[in-house]
Amino acid sequence: MLMKKIKNTKFNKALLLAGGMFFFAAALSAQSNEAENIELDDLTTVIKSGNLIAGEDALPAFSDVVEEPKGSGSIVPVLPDVTVQEKPGVADAASAKKEKSVFAEGKVGGGYPALFYGDFSVYRLSGQNPFFIGFNHNSAAGYSGHSLKDGYKDSTTGINITKTIQKNKALVNLNGNYKVLVNGLQNKVANFSDITQNDVKGGGDFTWQFNDIFSAGACLNADFYNRYSAITGDTEAADFLKNVSVFGISPGLFGNVDLGAFDIGFSGTYWLDSNTNGSIAYDPENRNNEISKLSNRGLFKVQASWQNQIFKAYANVGALLSDSMNNNYITAPFTLGGSAVFPVPFANRKASIGLEGGLSAERTRVAELEEKYKFTALNFIPQEVTNWYIQLDSSVPVGKGFTAAAKIAYKKTAFGNGLWQPYYDKDYNGFYMYKQDELSILYTELSLTWYYKILSLVAGVKSNWIDIPVLEYNQLISLGAGITSAGGKFTTSLTADFGLDDDSSAIVPIFNLDGSVKITQAVSIGAELTDIIKLFSGTTRTYAGEYITRSGTASVMVKFFF
Repeated sequence: MLMKKIKNTKFNKALLLAGGMFFFAAALSAQSNEAENIELDDLTTVIKSGNLIAGEDALPAFSDVVEEPKGSGSIVPVLPDVTVQEKPGVADAASAKKEKSVFAEGKVGGGYPALFYGDFSVYRLSGQNPFFIGFNHNSAAGYSGHSLKDGYKDSTTGINITKTIQKNKALVNLNGNYKVLVNGLQNKVANFSDITQNDVKGGGDFTWQFNDIFSAGACLNADFYNRYSAITGDTEAADFLKNVSVFGISPGLFGNVDLGAFDIGFSGTYWLDSNTNGSIAYDPENRNNEISKLSNRGLFKVQASWQNQIFKAYANVGALLSDSMNNNYITAPFTLGGSAVFPVPFANRKASIGLEGGLSAERTRVAELEEKYKFTALNFIPQEVTNWYIQLDSSVPVGKGFTAAAKIAYKKTAFGNGLWQPYYDKDYNGFYMYKQDELSILYTELSLTWYYKILSLVAGVKSNWIDIPVLEYNQLISLGAGITSAGGKFTTSLTADFGLDDDSSAIVPIFNLDGSVKITQAVSIGAELTDIIKLFSGTTRTYAGEYITRSGTASVMVKFFF
């Protein structure tokens, strides 16, 4: 796509404002009162990059295979309990009331271009009834100096709630998630201004512990997805471009036998996906033929595992019946794997290695595809995706602060049920359609992390060697450096991502810079620059096809923890 350089006086003002606010707050920090009521342990600073996150004790997870499932909730760090010391003679009950168990944290910020974000959560992580309530919002408009009214905008808003209830032998887990995404169509679609996607998910499970060995329970999950376009004039566009609604429901039963080192489990789950508004009515290859608007899927699975302090071995096998597979209605997904975590003489941390392989089968939601790939529209309920796969993970610490981690994974389409992905080279009324591709993917990942006193360094490279999935690079090189002052008052980090692919055009690397100053133990302020080269040049960054994405932001923020 032809890149057009745009002069931007609005950005210069915003950048001066962001810098002024940041350094003014730094001056205030030096005068802040050092006496605080509560002292919390400092958390390890983590260098953040668009594609690389590493912690000092990070070890690879072996339960997720090749593609990590998309979760609905946020990962919340386990924070230390804070106890207020009581004078001698105060009753234990009074002391218990003073113990802090509920925490609140968040951040709010804004800047250029018409950027605003907020992330707030309240949670209890310990005790018999932990819970989490979170809200997040992130929006921007007017990329690269475009007018705010031209549709160069995007926003994401989400609410996530989880609750655990435990009483005697009963355990109940409840969860709910709501997410709404809005993407402006950048004047690319006649009489359409933007797309809104609503995704609602909720469910729960109930487990009864019959004795020390056997437990069983039931679960029920449901989801609803709706995408609709804001129509500004007369249009003859197909119904599925205007509005799509899909409802899914999944009941299940499960049980588990705990024999100490051995663990045996079984489960049976059913899934139903249904187009509820009648807008999905055309075959992707021949739009005159009506196809099924329902998808039915049932899976019975048996699993077993054995572990000790060093080794773990596990296996599972299932029988999958589905009316959404290309060549048959039944298949037998399975997994064989093992892992080990063990000490090494050259470090005070443990090394790890894991190997896993088998046949995977994945239900593909309309919501997940259209949220992952922007500016696309599905005119059918996608079929099952099945793959043969094998994956090796390893992590080796060296000395006190150095860690090397590596992953190699291979997967190949099984039984003709390939990966669903859009083809961005040709649009249909401004939207991009999907195809099912049979792929052979060889993926490798290498990361190096080093910590020394106040300094942290990270380097990594991710590579695709055979078939390249849509929106991924052949190679992605990530670098990062961070500094945290000895008392944790000041932190700053710089990251860089270099993407390489077969395209003859150069890919401009992404540089990000951020810093924060702690004003009190509970409040800090910060400033952030993203995609710095594009930010200062005022040029656009291509997303895919004819669309662009955010290309440079400058913002200030306030963070709090109580």
